[in-house]
Amino acid sequence: MRFKFAGGLDAPEWLLAEIATLSLLTSVRTKLLVKEISLRIAGTLATYEKVNKQTSGFEDVGDARAAVAALHFVVAGAATHNITPDELSAELQQLGLPRENSEAVARAFRDNVEAMSAALRSSTLRLPAWRVEGWEVSDDGELEEQESNTVVERGDDNDDGGGGGGGGNPTVRLTLTSDGGSAPPPSLRVDEDTLRVLVAELKQVRALMDRD
Repeated sequence: MRFKFAGGLDAPEWLLAEIATLSLLTSVRTKLLVKEISLRIAGTLATYEKVNKQTSGFEDVGDARAAVAALHFVVAGAATHNITPDELSAELQQLGLPRENSEAVARAFRDNVEAMSAALRSSTLRLPAWRVEGWEVSDDGELEEQESNTVVERGDDNDDGGGGGGGGNPTVRLTLTSDGGSAPPPSLRVDEDTLRVLVAELKQVRALMDRD
C-alpha cells in the first residue's frame, strides 16, 4: 500500500516494525513528542529534556530512539508532500497505529505544518545562487578569444539572413558570481535575441516561484 507521507511509495519496512513501539505511547505523550519533533524540523531547538520525558516509559533506550525516528520520518514526510492532517491520521491508522495516537499526531502536525514546510523548502538541495557582477556590450569580432570558463550562446549560428560574414553582431558578455563558490566566476556571452529570450524566461520562472 502506498502512502502520501512517503511520497506515494510503500511505507519502509523499518517504519512498519516500529508501529507497535509507537502504540505503547499514550495519545498525550504522542502529541507532545510530535510537537518537539516538529519544532526541530522547523529549525527551532528542541527541548531534549521534554523529549526524554515523553519517551521515559520505554525500558529500552533503543525503543525510545526508534519512536522518535519513526515520528520524525512521518511528520517530515507529511510536511514535505503537503498532505492534510486528516489524511495523515487516516494513513497512520492504515499502518496499524491506534486511532487516538494517530489523531494526536495529526493535531500536533496541524499546529506546526506551516513552519515545517517553510524550513524544509529553504533547506532543499539547490544550485548556488548566481548573480550578475558585471556586463559589457561588444562586437562579435572583439571577443574571438574564449576563456575556458566562458559559455557562448547565439540565437542561430547558421542564419542565412543579413548576418553575413563577420558583420560584427553585437553580443552581451555577463560576468557571474555566486555565494560561497571557490571556482573562477564564469562568463556568459549571448546575442541580443538570445538575451531577450533568457530575460523573458527568467521572468516567467520568477512569477511561478512567487505564485505560492
